[in-house]
Amino acid sequence: MKFLPVFAAALLVLFLSGCGGDSNEAARTAADDFMQSVLEGNNGAAYQKASMNFRTRTRFDSFNFEAAKLRVKPDAKLSWSEPEEKDGQPVFQGTVPRESGDPARVTLRMTQEIEEWKVEKFAVE
Repeated sequence: MKFLPVFAAALLVLFLSGCGGDSNEAARTAADDFMQSVLEGNNGAAYQKASMNFRTRTRFDSFNFEAAKLRVKPDAKLSWSEPEEKDGQPVFQGTVPRESGDPARVTLRMTQEIEEWKVEKFAVE
């Protein structure tokens, strides 16, 4: 009967490790969706995809100003690096070509809000 606790522990480890991958994938999908709205110039839709905390801290005018710093080429594609974790939250960093030809660096920190991934921080360099 010692086999059962070992089997249960192994199953739990597999389950939890699998959840992390799905969680990061869901966060990446939410980050992609947010950035697609920004790249299309639909900043109102992007703002609504941000967390409640983000929208409380950041007025739409400030968000719109930050998004305008991108000045991307038409049909620009964002490329993400592998996500990092900061305080248990996935952080995505990526680059997108600007009209000037210089790459813009974008950072998104994600948070889970009522079982959905939302943008907690948006920065453009």
